[in-house]
Amino acid sequence: SQAHLTEASRTRYEFALASLGKFFQSLNGGLAGEIAKWQIIRRKETSAATFNMELSCLKTILAYGVAHGRPKVNPASEVRVQRVLKKEVYVPSRADYERIVAHIAPQLCGLKASRYLRILATSGMRRAELDELRWRDVDFEADTVTIGAEGNTKSGRSRIIPMFANLRAVLEELARESVDNEGLVIGHFDLRYWIAESRRSLDLPAFRAHHSWRKFFVRECLLAGVDAAVTAA
Repeated sequence: SQAHLTEASRTRYEFALASLGKFFQSLNGGLAGEIAKWQIIRRKETSAATFNMELSCLKTILAYGVAHGRPKVNPASEVRVQRVLKKEVYVPSRADYERIVAHIAPQLCGLKASRYLRILATSGMRRAELDELRWRDVDFEADTVTIGAEGNTKSGRSRIIPMFANLRAVLEELARESVDNEGLVIGHFDLRYWIAESRRSLDLPAFRAHHSWRKFFVRECLLAGVDAAVTAA
């Protein structure tokens, strides 16, 4: 049953089953022989994660068959999974950040995108936290920002961070244009188009459009000697 699967998981399983179908339409060579052939080909031409997904499906199907009398044994049970190597995640450099902001800001509708990015990169906020940030959470006199006052942090607890100079600059820009002192600071925004376009135009490596800026913030804080407690939320 697939009732408990997410749509993404269901799609992956369907893809794995379709791939297996290309190899096991006929068992004229014997089941063990077909599995050996599939294993040799797929280990070479696909990723370890995809191979393991197909193997999991194959083992499950054959285990069901064994439980119902055909085949007598499951030859896939001895096939070993392939080791999945964790890829090193690229985090934009300070120079990358400055180039991206300068590239985005002058474009049509790019000003909001650049400001959203600047807040992420200078606050360490998660996307959901920034989307719900309100002006009552911003204290210019105390030089602090309260994150997660609405209970929308990962831990469910709010936290207070210093209003670093670069963060203050972008918040002051937005404050001058705001007409609602109780409203959202910037609201929901999706950076994926803007980051993808910037990567192509500036010839940058792949990185995550939103979460990478949290990692960027942590690194910048550590390099500047900022108290680790600020980055540990």
